[in-house]
Amino acid sequence: MDIPFSRIPHQSPLFLKYLDSSPEALRFYQRIPDIESVLAVSAELNGHVYPRREVTALLRRQNESYGASSETLARIAELEKPDCVAVLTGQQVGLFTGPLYTIYKAITAVRLSEELIRRGVNAVPIFWMDTEDHDLPEVTRRTLLNPDSSIETVDYGRSLFGDAMPPFPVGSITIPAPVRQVLADYLERLPETEEKPELRSLLESACRAGLTLAQSFARLLTQVLRKQGLILFDPHAAEAKSLMTGVFRKALVDGESIRSCLIDRSKDLEASGFGAQVSIPEHSTPLFFFDDGQRRALEKRGEKFGLKNSSRAFSISQMAEMAAEFPERFSPNVLLRPIMQDKLFPTAAYVAGPSELAYFAQVEVLYRLYGRPMPVVWPRNSFTLISQEISVEMDRMGISLEDCLQGEEYVTEKVLRNSGASAAISGLEQLRKETEKEIAGIKPLLQELDPTLARAMETARHKILHNINRVHAQTVRFEGMQDAGLSKAVRLILNNCFPKGNLQERELDIFHFMVRHGRSIIDVISSETECGNFRHRVVRI
Repeated sequence: MDIPFSRIPHQSPLFLKYLDSSPEALRFYQRIPDIESVLAVSAELNGHVYPRREVTALLRRQNESYGASSETLARIAELEKPDCVAVLTGQQVGLFTGPLYTIYKAITAVRLSEELIRRGVNAVPIFWMDTEDHDLPEVTRRTLLNPDSSIETVDYGRSLFGDAMPPFPVGSITIPAPVRQVLADYLERLPETEEKPELRSLLESACRAGLTLAQSFARLLTQVLRKQGLILFDPHAAEAKSLMTGVFRKALVDGESIRSCLIDRSKDLEASGFGAQVSIPEHSTPLFFFDDGQRRALEKRGEKFGLKNSSRAFSISQMAEMAAEFPERFSPNVLLRPIMQDKLFPTAAYVAGPSELAYFAQVEVLYRLYGRPMPVVWPRNSFTLISQEISVEMDRMGISLEDCLQGEEYVTEKVLRNSGASAAISGLEQLRKETEKEIAGIKPLLQELDPTLARAMETARHKILHNINRVHAQTVRFEGMQDAGLSKAVRLILNNCFPKGNLQERELDIFHFMVRHGRSIIDVISSETECGNFRHRVVRI
């Protein structure tokens, strides 16, 4: 079953209009999200030079250290050829690979590269690991579905590091000894199945003390997606930064024009009713600078540069010199990162989630400033995976995923109605309809007498209906609680399908499904992935 994103709560207007290829949204990008656009960009990339030999040598070393498959290494060799393009995607490194959408992004990139190959374009899928992000609490926090289907968010960051969170880029942080207790707790929350011993071995091998979070993430993702031929890339490597000197220098020298263009684009997005995903603070630059291992935002202070929350200052010549001699001390912000990606790789398409898609609406101006072709921003595939047990329960209760998206009260009410709603609920629903009807009939009469009376009636209508709805909601909750079996079944379904009021892919991770279905779940996701399907899909497994 496919569900348009327009029927899913909390979607941004820009994302929805982009999916519909609306001119209102497309004017902030350079290409329409279709395969013909990707083919056109692929042809355009032939006129640009890339450091293929240096990049592939680095990719080979990195991926071999992650335990890459022969398919991945073969694709790295393809990238060295001058006709090969890349389909990129990426995500910050997270504990246990992070939410499910990480897997969906990666497999979408694989499928899109295969589609290009089918159409005669040599292409490879690359996963850019955001190892320089410094939001450690975010990447170590996991939402877990316990064996009894209760939902819980666990802050493993505190278990690993205590109250003293390391202030360094997350990818470079070494995993400490308490990871053994963290892993034991995580595994205990997974059900006992035939697949669990293999899963335990996989997690214990990749999540052990002494590895960095980047190495752990990469090794785990490599094993989970072993047959996909995905290439992983860690941009924190000094060899990668040495190829970025020109990007960093331009960001320093042309900082004012870059900031001005970004501000103008933000205003344009605001005026169009979309809003800017990333704010552009006064005196900001698109760069970070590593100072004593910490990644600090680089700010413009008059004729000099300074580090955020620091009194240190540098002249533009000092900064430009450091960019040439010590490029590994620089790091792009979220808006400059795509430029860095496309300086290293011949990127025909970037597989993005809704937030990244919004970033690219701002980044488009930087592509023009840097004279680079902008890749097609390709929406990733999106799924809710529903097991047979949950599917049977949903069918029995007569509810769908779209019902779940409306929340617990809506689902409970629908189940009660399907089973024969009580006289109290039916009476409240009838009262609401009759109230609406009576007020609608009297309001024109009041308008003729005095418009202020009509406005007073409208105010009264809101208050009356608000109170009826409040009592209705309380009645539904009370009746739901009275039926323990119904209440338990509703929570079971919601925790699996719409955990914490979010899409499943944003909360649960892949191991919740691998422990129940083994590695075959990756084959299922891969077979369901359709490059051009930009709707949310329900997959019954």
